[in-house]
Amino acid sequence: MGTYSLTEAAIQDLESICDAIAIDNPDAASNLFDDIREQCLRVVKFPLSGKKYDRLKPNLRGFIIESYIVFYTSEGENIAIVKVVSGYRDLDAIFRSK
Repeated sequence: MGTYSLTEAAIQDLESICDAIAIDNPDAASNLFDDIREQCLRVVKFPLSGKKYDRLKPNLRGFIIESYIVFYTSEGENIAIVKVVSGYRDLDAIFRSK
């Protein structure tokens, strides 16, 4: 069975998102983090199940948790979470700067 890992950028994204949510609701921040982790474990079983985002970056896929998109790439049975962003942001601009 495969595994998932988070890039440094994804870790920073999650920390920023959870810190901002925790200001008003620490439980919601913890729940969001747990939901993302649980979905990552599911996606490892079916790495090609996420929506394709090839227009942003080759081999990029993603899934939605609440209003956030968790972007990942897959190689074999493993996935790497590369970015976590609000679905309301300009995705083209985010990936164009990379």
